[in-house]
Amino acid sequence: MIALLANHPFYEHMGQRFRRGGSGIEPTTVAIVVLAVAVSVLALWALSRFVGRRDRQAYRSPRALFRELAAAHRLDRAQRRLLRRIARCHRLAHPARMFVEPARFDAAVLPASISKDRQALETLRDRLFGKQLQTAASV
Repeated sequence: MIALLANHPFYEHMGQRFRRGGSGIEPTTVAIVVLAVAVSVLALWALSRFVGRRDRQAYRSPRALFRELAAAHRLDRAQRRLLRRIARCHRLAHPARMFVEPARFDAAVLPASISKDRQALETLRDRLFGKQLQTAASV
């Protein structure tokens, strides 16, 4: 195979292009190589911008964070709805704070419409923070 390619006129006279008086490198070949490199660099740059923007949006979205935390804790729809209601009662801009502030579940500071379902509140609080929180608070 190599012997067949070596006999091709293009390869046979390839070295003459670099000698004095040779035709040198063709400008169209250089243009094609430069264009291919430029397109590759541009494509990589655009891809990195797209991936970076998508990652930054995920970190800046309170709703996405809330959904991810609820999914991580395997909360059902009713529990998610209750968490959102409690967050609205406390006027939280970021409802994901409900996952780190157990005091928000205190029925004494919640309106009667939410605190009437005391069992659901306690179940949700225990699911998020564990039963140890209840015993530590009562001591």
